[in-house]
Amino acid sequence: MANIDQEHFYYVDAGIGEKSPGCPYTHYQDGRDVKSFIIPPKGYELTGFKLVPWEADKFYDGKIVAQFEKIPFAASYKKDPKKYLLTFFSFASVLVVLVFFFTNGRSKLAPQHVTNPKNDIATLLEDTLIFEQDVEDSATADSFSTEKTLAEVTKEKVHQEVVPPIENSVEPDSKVNRTDQKPNTESKTKQESTPSTLTTKDQFHQELWELIHHKESNMRTYKKLYNKYKKSHLKNIEYFYLYLTILENTSGFEEWKANLVKIPDDKLKSINTIDALKQKLEEYK
Repeated sequence: MANIDQEHFYYVDAGIGEKSPGCPYTHYQDGRDVKSFIIPPKGYELTGFKLVPWEADKFYDGKIVAQFEKIPFAASYKKDPKKYLLTFFSFASVLVVLVFFFTNGRSKLAPQHVTNPKNDIATLLEDTLIFEQDVEDSATADSFSTEKTLAEVTKEKVHQEVVPPIENSVEPDSKVNRTDQKPNTESKTKQESTPSTLTTKDQFHQELWELIHHKESNMRTYKKLYNKYKKSHLKNIEYFYLYLTILENTSGFEEWKANLVKIPDDKLKSINTIDALKQKLEEYK
């Protein structure tokens, strides 16, 4: 049974879904006032919320986690008629491609012309005679080219012995002192990535207080910081102060930043806790 006690409020967890921007907390265990902020995954629908208590939490009495159920295949078509059109066009496209390849394949396999056996025999005999004539001419040319006198052979041999082949005695630069070259094994520097010693909570703490210490007065900057760590599910007091006091209290944001500007820089930079910040804001109200 959902409670109606307005003094209790619960954090909203989208579960496997997503929350649209601006989703607030809720006073109801069944999440009746935040259903419109939950975006179900594709193919699922929101069926309700499950209460998960948070012990020793200063801000929330617990959280409600969105529960989803897979939509049946037929029901998904009823909810989205566009799927019918997409399926029809996909089937039609495949059918056109199959018809196109089928018709082109048959045309390529069809006989191009009918040959006459008598003409093939005549052509074969003519090609055989031409081939035999070419062989005879080639043999005659080879016998003529090999007829050299003994004097020509002797002259060529003496010329080769008297005039030795010229060799390049200079080696290319790439071969000089090749044995002296050693692979430079020290050219590769070791790049060891040092893991960050800061946890997600510490990083958020550092970035939030940098904004406050610099007296940031633009709400969009705080919104970017909130979105950056939204999926980290932080539960510390600073994260809830950013969400509930700075972002959700839009009517009081102008007064908040006006009081923040009044605090002297040296006093503001020495503040690192939410309680100390609240006390200082009251002093300079």
